[in-house]
Amino acid sequence: MLSSHIIREHIHPAAPQPSVEKHNSITQGIFLSEFLNRINNAVKKSIPDTTWVCAEVNRITIKDTSNKQTFYIIDLIEMDEGKQKASAQTKIWPEYLIKIEEFEKITRTKLDKGIKILIKVKASIHTSYGLQIQVVDIDPNYTLGDVIARKNFIRDKLKSEGIFDKNKILLKPQDFINVVVISPRNAAGLGDFQASAKILEEFNLCQFTYLDATFQSKQAPESIIQALRRAFVDVPNADVLVLIRGGGASSDLHWLEDENLAREICISAIPVFTGIGHEKDNTIIDEVANYSFDTPSKVIEYIKSSIYIEANKAESDWKNINAFIEKKSSNHHLKITNLRQEIEVSINNKIKKLEKELHVLNQSIVYAQENYIQKRDVSLNNLFDLIRMETQNSIKQADPNANNLINSITTDINRIKKISAQKPVDFYEEIGREVNKLIYGSERKTIDYLNEMYANFRYRLSNSEMYVEASIEKGESALGTSPNAALRTVR
Repeated sequence: MLSSHIIREHIHPAAPQPSVEKHNSITQGIFLSEFLNRINNAVKKSIPDTTWVCAEVNRITIKDTSNKQTFYIIDLIEMDEGKQKASAQTKIWPEYLIKIEEFEKITRTKLDKGIKILIKVKASIHTSYGLQIQVVDIDPNYTLGDVIARKNFIRDKLKSEGIFDKNKILLKPQDFINVVVISPRNAAGLGDFQASAKILEEFNLCQFTYLDATFQSKQAPESIIQALRRAFVDVPNADVLVLIRGGGASSDLHWLEDENLAREICISAIPVFTGIGHEKDNTIIDEVANYSFDTPSKVIEYIKSSIYIEANKAESDWKNINAFIEKKSSNHHLKITNLRQEIEVSINNKIKKLEKELHVLNQSIVYAQENYIQKRDVSLNNLFDLIRMETQNSIKQADPNANNLINSITTDINRIKKISAQKPVDFYEEIGREVNKLIYGSERKTIDYLNEMYANFRYRLSNSEMYVEASIEKGESALGTSPNAALRTVR
């Protein structure tokens, strides 16, 4: 842009001045075209034919000439600490448009607003259009250097803060249950991603939440940052945050070379995957992300394959667990069977042993019973003989005709003997039959049950002995009073 002092310096110093006397006549001077030509000549003399100028693209307008040829109008600005310091409008005529194509091919960046460029220009003053600045060349290396320099600055800044690798070192998820996808609405890469994700959702293998964000223009970094923060609120249990684009021009990637956006990814407590959509291009957010993919399709393929791998592993583990359980169950079943057989053998042996002991005990009881009864019979016979003799003597003394009474008493005494002699035998035989029935009726009775029956048997045996003793004592007591009272008691 020309300075005012340069223009003033080359204006003819002896320009005619209007006459005071002829102030009502036409003012003498030069025509505008001549004036502009003089400025143009001054410009050409003061600056080279072409000059390299660095500036920032503020706006690009594409128009057609009168003969339908396309040309570019580029508004340039110079910024200093956030304030605009200078501005100018330049044109790229059709014969120089190839320079734009070369620039975009080398830098893989579209010439657009916000790009810093180094251009070769030539200036002129046109009599009809005023100051004209024409672009005749663009240096792609300057722009590439600016992008690299900006990326290096961001990288060094994040490393100095100690957060550059913070998201990258997070453990990559093995199970994908909740996935948040941040992408431009209706992006070409999003459609391919959703087609595969839908299959996983239909089988309830994974849930996907989609959030919209702008990935191009100056608002892209802030839009993505807000989407990341919204993900923490909407899906706090997310396993991974996925940034995908796809289908856009590679020139739009420079909007993602942003310090604040890179920092937001670094400090994310949830792993961030990126699938920006270009194999050759790598942005600063790819460097700080937990995992970077070339395309959105590769992101969803990784998630899908991870789910399949984990599912197959789970199935294999399940089969191994079932096989282990079956093996253990079979071993325990065999052990239980063997133990049961051992218990049965042991119980049978115990029962047989107890049967023998009970048989011996039963024989001992029967022998003791018979011996006891024999002893009681001897005592009763002696007692009865004594009673009979005393009674006979008493009756003979009292009544000579008492033979009938003696016979009656003798019959009653024999009946008492029969009762006292036979009752225990019958009673013990009944007990013996019951014991034999319990022994031989069930060979698998437990020892406790048999012990209980044995205790019951002893109890009943004791009662029988008490019964016999009571009967004898009752008879002896009755006979000790008088013959008539004895007869009444026995009857």
